[in-house]
This record gives sequence, C-alpha cells and structure tokens, in this order.
Amino acid sequence: MDGVLQPGPRAPSPARSGLAGLLVGLAVLVWAAGMLIWMVESRVTDQERFSDIAVSAIRSEAGRDIVRDAVVDEVVAQAADRGVRLPARARAVVGAAAERVVASPAAEPLLRQSTDRLWEALLEDPDQVLRLDLEPLRPQIVQAVRAIDPLLVRFVPTEARFPAIEVPLSDRYPVVADIPSWVDAVQAARWVALLLAGGLIALALLASPHRPDTARRAGVLFLVLAVVPVAMRLIVPPIVGAAAPDGDVGDLARGLAADLLGGWWVAALLTALLGLLLIVGGAAARNSFSAVPPAR
Repeated sequence: MDGVLQPGPRAPSPARSGLAGLLVGLAVLVWAAGMLIWMVESRVTDQERFSDIAVSAIRSEAGRDIVRDAVVDEVVAQAADRGVRLPARARAVVGAAAERVVASPAAEPLLRQSTDRLWEALLEDPDQVLRLDLEPLRPQIVQAVRAIDPLLVRFVPTEARFPAIEVPLSDRYPVVADIPSWVDAVQAARWVALLLAGGLIALALLASPHRPDTARRAGVLFLVLAVVPVAMRLIVPPIVGAAAPDGDVGDLARGLAADLLGGWWVAALLTALLGLLLIVGGAAARNSFSAVPPAR
C-alpha cells in the first residue's frame, strides 16, 4: 500500500556471526592437532619408516662419529683389561674401519636388524635405556681392518664386548620418551580430528549470516595455518639440537627431529589446498548471489 513504510532487510545477527567465527576457530585448532598427530604418529608407529629414520641417522656424519668413538673406546678398554700394549695406530685404523663400514651400503640391512629391535623396545617401554646393538657390524669391521693391517685385527672388540649405543630417553629426552604412549592413545584421533574439523566448518557456514565471507575468512586462516608445519620443520630441529648434549649427539638429535617432522610438506600442502578451496568456494558463492536479480 502506498505511503506505508516497508520493512527493510533484517540486520545480520551478531550472535550468529560470533558463533560462526568461533566454529571456524575451533576447526582450525582441531585441524592443526590432527595434522600434528599425523606427522609424528606416521613416523613413530610404522616400523619401516622408523627404521628408515634411524638408519639414516646412524649413517649420517654425526652418527658415524658416534659409532667410531664407541668402538675405539672399547678397543682401549679391552686392551687395558687384557694388559696388552695398544699400538697408537690401532685406534685410528679400527675407528676408520668402523666409520667406513657404517657408511657402506652393505651396512644398511645389518643396521636394520638393530633398529627393528630398538623400535620394539621403544614401543614396549620407552622408559628403559634404549640399546642400539652394533655387533652385527663386527664381521665387516674385522674385514676392513684386515685389509689395512692384519696384525691389528686382534684389537677389534670381541663379540661379547662389542659396544652398543645406549640412549636413556627418559633421562635425557623425556618428551621423546612420552611420544609412543601419547601416540598410542591418540592413534585414531588424527582421522577423528580431520573429520571433526570438516564438520565444524560446515556448521560455521550454516550458522553464518554471510556464508561467502565466512568461507573466505576460514580459507585465509587455513592458508596461514599451512605455514605452521614449515615453521616447525625449520625451528624444532635446532631447538632439539640445542637441548641435547654438545657435539655429535646434538647433531644426531637435530637430524632425528628433522626426520620425525618429515611429513611437514604433506601437512602444509593439504592445509593450503583446504584454504584455497574455501576461498574459491566463498568467491564463487558471492558471485552467484550477486548475479541473482533482486526481487521486485
């Protein structure tokens, strides 16, 4: 009727906008938790991946130095117990042989025998002193020493005295020692977290009075979140290395931390793709709404 004021469009409800923002924030946090769980869990609970990481760490420069020092220390201790004079050249030759054997491709299957046992011990009781047995390498070390100087073979530690690398995780790295139990408790949580994040985003869009804008804002947040795995890969290993003892052990710890976060690029890629999907979807929805002619 002419002269009668028609009601204008209703203002968006602040409560609905706030609820949508809260749900988006929760979705981002839950997605981040799911990605973090996946990054660590996939590396620790998979025996083959764990062995890949451990063998790579042992064969690294820092790992080879640790093995060499352990073997040479036992060479000195064994000679002292026997009351035998240790030639100065024996330490250098046996140490170099040990380092060369660890670096050789033939050592990889032998090291995997030890890392497989280490993996089982880690999952069974991470509070115990973990022991990486180096005895499987002894025959090759003996051959390497014999090729240089057969007279020095007698200084190679016997099978019974061949050293092992012992790591008291609960004392030196309590956070690492807690990883298996933590992962075991949340092993299925990664999928729950990712599905829950998707559900929270859907609820946020349903609750929002401006769904295209909400979708685009959520997409921007997920793009920002995609930087987090990259930052973790760059920041966490140096922190772990700084917290570890100086020298080869610190270098080895730094390398292990980097390997544990080896799935960072997958987490970053998936998170960025989700962010782009939300941004593109929000833009497409806004364009479709703007293309609808206003009702007369």
